[in-house]
Amino acid sequence: MIRSRDNETVHLSNGNTIGLAHYGDSDGPVVFYFHGLGASRLEGAYWAKAAESVGAHIIALDRPGIGLSSAQPKRKLLDWPLVVSEVAQNLKIDQFYVLGTTAGGSHALVCAKELSPDTLKGVGLVGSWWPMSMTIGNMMKLSYNRWGTRHLYKKTIISALNDPDPTVFHKQDLEVSSYRESCRQGPQGVFDDYKIVFGEWRCDIRDISSRNIGLWCGTEDYHSSIDENRNMEKAMKHATLVEFEGDTHHTTLATRGEQILRGLLFGDEKSDWHLLKHDDYN
Repeated sequence: MIRSRDNETVHLSNGNTIGLAHYGDSDGPVVFYFHGLGASRLEGAYWAKAAESVGAHIIALDRPGIGLSSAQPKRKLLDWPLVVSEVAQNLKIDQFYVLGTTAGGSHALVCAKELSPDTLKGVGLVGSWWPMSMTIGNMMKLSYNRWGTRHLYKKTIISALNDPDPTVFHKQDLEVSSYRESCRQGPQGVFDDYKIVFGEWRCDIRDISSRNIGLWCGTEDYHSSIDENRNMEKAMKHATLVEFEGDTHHTTLATRGEQILRGLLFGDEKSDWHLLKHDDYN
């Protein structure tokens, strides 16, 4: 059944609420989608047509303090897998995949670290980030500087609006809707999200070795360095990176969704990983 529902909530045992949106085929395999910074569950609409084509059920979640989700000022990144697990239990979902873009990728990675392979069947990262503690200078500890956090947030939103790729403008309404929804409760939830992602993850991705992880990134992605994605692939034993030559972050989201979902759900045969995987830098 093809149906979109983008304003639902799930109540957790601790009294908090998580907002969610459904896209694609409600009878298909479930993919929990984790949005990027300055976005919300409505970003999942990027994947609606691809999910319909592939037969996947995308469930996009608002993180705490964003959109319809209750604020959790003291939350940590490692709290997220427990939230996802409880949402799945509430929805009577026994097995699922996770997919994250930019900062959503960090939340997908901690799920890979913490959740059982019997429950979490696959992990996908699109233009994702890896721990700031593993990058040069740790981004000047940006997460602990209020001005820096606000400045980076503004820079990210403005850069999206100025993207030279023409496909971005076809998604402008979606971009604005997702951004506005992220601030439904005010900007604090978004600021908290920045602090968590740019802070200490308390999760070493090099320890994630028991499952396959798919990475996809455009070579012109200015949200996520292709070099960092290459380093992520090397750091994790069973990670595979697919590079989209010449693609920006928004081009990838706008045009590569079906290929990415096929890769996540069905593996190499239906996603052409074996044709697209780079090996010229190894």
